[in-house]
Amino acid sequence: MPKEIVETRNLFTDSAEVISGNCRDFSMNLPQGVLRCNPDQSMRVTLNTFSMFKNFYDINKYNSVFYVIAADRATGALTGSAPVVIENGDYQGFTGVQFGLCAKIQAALITAITAAAGAPISVECLYNRLSRLFTININQGVALAGKQLFLTSFTIANYDSSVGGIVPTIIADTEVNAFQSTHIIMGGCHEQRNQVDTVADLTEMFKRASDVDQGLVSFVGYYNANLRSETNLYLRTDLQSTSFQTANFDIGDNLFPYIVNSNILAKIPIPPNRFSYVEEYNKTQNQVTSVFDYEADCETITFMDNGNNVFSILMASKGVGSLRLFITDSFGRVLPEISKQQIDCSALAFTTSLRVDVFQETSAS
Repeated sequence: MPKEIVETRNLFTDSAEVISGNCRDFSMNLPQGVLRCNPDQSMRVTLNTFSMFKNFYDINKYNSVFYVIAADRATGALTGSAPVVIENGDYQGFTGVQFGLCAKIQAALITAITAAAGAPISVECLYNRLSRLFTININQGVALAGKQLFLTSFTIANYDSSVGGIVPTIIADTEVNAFQSTHIIMGGCHEQRNQVDTVADLTEMFKRASDVDQGLVSFVGYYNANLRSETNLYLRTDLQSTSFQTANFDIGDNLFPYIVNSNILAKIPIPPNRFSYVEEYNKTQNQVTSVFDYEADCETITFMDNGNNVFSILMASKGVGSLRLFITDSFGRVLPEISKQQIDCSALAFTTSLRVDVFQETSAS
C-alpha cells in the first residue's frame, strides 16, 4: 500500500552538556512523543544537519606509533625493541625544519633507538617531493654491531598479549599500540597477525634498500606518505538500523561474515586543513632559505542533507524511549582526545538535527 508523511518532528541535540555520557558519546531519554507512532504507522529518522569543530589532531594516539626492532644477525633472535612515538599535532607539511612531519619522525627515531642501544645513533628522514615517499637512513655504528634493525607498524584486531610468538614481547600490554594506522601516515605496510614466531617473519613497514653491519641501513616507503589517516567522521547510533557495512569498520570484528549490520548513521567528510605558505628557494645552495606561513582558522566538520534523505533509518519499532549518539573514526574508536581536560570541558562536542517522519498507509485510489 502507498504511504504518505502525516507528521514530521525535529530533534535538535547538542553534546556540550549531557546527563549521561560525555561530549563524544551520550545517551538521552526521550519524551513519549518524539520517537513513537501508532500501530498502523511507521517512522523514518534522518540526519538533517551535523556540525562540530575539528578539535582533534590528524596525527594522534591512533596513528603515531610504530616500532623499531633489533634482532641478532647470526641467529635472528629478538634482542630488543622500542616504540617510536611521533609527536601529535596537525602538520602543515613534510619538510619543515622545525614543524615538518619528517623532522618529527627523525627525532622520534633518534630517541627510541638511542634509548634502546644505550648510545647516540645517527638517523636521517628524507621526503621526496616528486614520489612523496619517505626514506629513513640509520647509521647503526658500533653500538648496534651484530644486530639487524626492522621497522614495523601493528594493526591487530582483537590483540591478545597472552599468545605465543614475539608480538606480545614487543607490544606488551600497550593495547593502543597494537592497532595503529601509522602505516598510512608513513606510506608503508602493516603487521596484522597476533602471533608471529620470528623477527624475520614480521611484515616490515618499509622496503629495505641497503643494510650494512655497523654501517648504513636504509628503508624506503612503498607508497606516498600522508598527513592524516582518516578522511571521514562517523556518527553512530543505537537505533535498530536498516544499514549494513563491511566488517572492517569495527576494530574488534573478524572479516567473517564480511557484511554485517551497522550502527553507522552517517559518514561525514573531514575537510582538509587550510594551510598555505610561500617558500624562498636559493638555487645556488640548492635549499629552501625561508618559509612564510599563513595559518588558517580552526576547521569545522559540517553536513546538511540535500533533501534525498542521504543518511536515514527506517524504524522497525513503533516506539523508542532512549537514543544514543556517538562519533568515531572508521574503526569504531571514539575520536582521539588531546587531553583528559578536553573531554571534561566538552571540547569535542557536536550538534545534530534529526528529522522524524511518520508515515501512514493510504488506500490506493
